[in-house]
Amino acid sequence: MNPDSLNWLAVLGAAVATFVLGGLWYSPALFGRAWMAECGLTEADLRKGNMGKIFGFSFVFSLLMAANLAMFLADPKTDAAWGATAGFLAGFGWVALGLAVISLFERKSWKYMFINGGYMTASFVIMGLILGVWQGKGSAMPPPGPAAAMEKSPAGKVRPVPEGYHSVTPYLVVRDAAQAIDFYQKAFGAKELSRVPGPGGAIAHAEIQIGDSRVMLTEENPAEGARSPQTLKGTPVNIFLYLPDVDATYQQAVSAGAKGTTPPSNMFWGDRYGEVADPFGHQWSLATHIEDVSAAELVKRLGAFSSQPPKK
Repeated sequence: MNPDSLNWLAVLGAAVATFVLGGLWYSPALFGRAWMAECGLTEADLRKGNMGKIFGFSFVFSLLMAANLAMFLADPKTDAAWGATAGFLAGFGWVALGLAVISLFERKSWKYMFINGGYMTASFVIMGLILGVWQGKGSAMPPPGPAAAMEKSPAGKVRPVPEGYHSVTPYLVVRDAAQAIDFYQKAFGAKELSRVPGPGGAIAHAEIQIGDSRVMLTEENPAEGARSPQTLKGTPVNIFLYLPDVDATYQQAVSAGAKGTTPPSNMFWGDRYGEVADPFGHQWSLATHIEDVSAAELVKRLGAFSSQPPKK
């Protein structure tokens, strides 16, 4: 993972949130007095020392913790829910339990462990939540091209297929790419990964993530040979999209503005399958796999299907 690709604004926000939480957590309104009693400290003790050094290094350490967690949450599929979950697993499973082990050998009380372990758990949950929200917006993802292509593999070699991409990636030409991105977010739950502005405010290149796959988009530009289905009056291409729940996504896409052309139904090859046409002329096949069908059985079912009279 390249640190340059981190969303450092999100990292800073997570560190600040953790720092603020610490001020509240160890205040007299919450656990401050109990913590002081467990540590054998007084108000006078807390006023001693170089406060600039204490608070300064504490914030730097919070920033490093947030950056470290961001490295683990750099997957484009990360959202707020997974960010908070990962934060809990790291905060409780690693930090809080690690502090508990040390506290046992230091003969500290359970109350001491719960106060400090609880703060670290809550801190990591908040950091993960903030990082997940930002990652879900895709604001840290770099555009494709030389920067992505030159990303190094662990062995130090340039990856022939950049991280996050598959061998085949659909590239859609659309009329009004900004509206198309908004539609795909509403219809298919797409996450915007990047957009590169072009002349006149048009989008020269953009990328979205649907499920585990990326889709590239560009604004229609007939002068450069980039024509949308609306200009061509149709398209021979159908984008096949596997989903956990084809019925829900079909209704979601229609509600977002797609035209439902084939309502979902169980098909002989083992998928529950439907089709929609998006407002920009592209055709989408939507499917949820419901049955594994052998090659022999598929041939048998195909014959039965083909012998049926056409629907009127």
